Amino acid sequence: MSEIKAHSEHGEHGEHGEHGEHGEHGEHGEHGERNAIIAAARLNPNGTFVAQRGFNTTIGHVPGSGEYVFTLAKPVADIDHLAIEVTQVSAAAGQATARGTSGTTFAVDTFDAAGVPTDRGFMVTVVDLNT
Repeated sequence: MSEIKAHSEHGEHGEHGEHGEHGEHGEHGEHGERNAIIAAARLNPNGTFVAQRGFNTTIGHVPGSGEYVFTLAKPVADIDHLAIEVTQVSAAAGQATARGTSGTTFAVDTFDAAGVPTDRGFMVTVVDLNT
C-alpha cells in the first residue's frame, strides 16, 4: 500500500532580490475640452421635439402663441451662469428669443418679421458657463 501524505513540507523562502530601476515617465497628454452644453434640442412649430438631449420630454405650448416653455432634466447650480442660444428654423424672416423663468425652466418666444408672436420651429442650446 502506498502512503498518502496529508501535508507536504516546504523549504524556507529565499531572500528577496534587489529592486530594478524605475522606467522613464511618459509624456502627459493634452487636457480634453470641457463639455459645457447641458441641453440641446430641435423643435417643430407645434412644440414637439425633433430630437433633444437634456430636457424633460414635454414642452409647454399653446398653439398660435409663439411661446414654448421647456424644463431642463437636471437642476443647475446658478441660472445666471447659463447661456441660451436659439436659432429659428424657417425660410421666412423672423426671430426667436429665450428667457429664463426659474432655476430649470426656460421660455422661447418666436416671432414673424413684423414682430407678431408666431409658431416657428427652432433649435435651442443651453450652455453652463461654470463648467
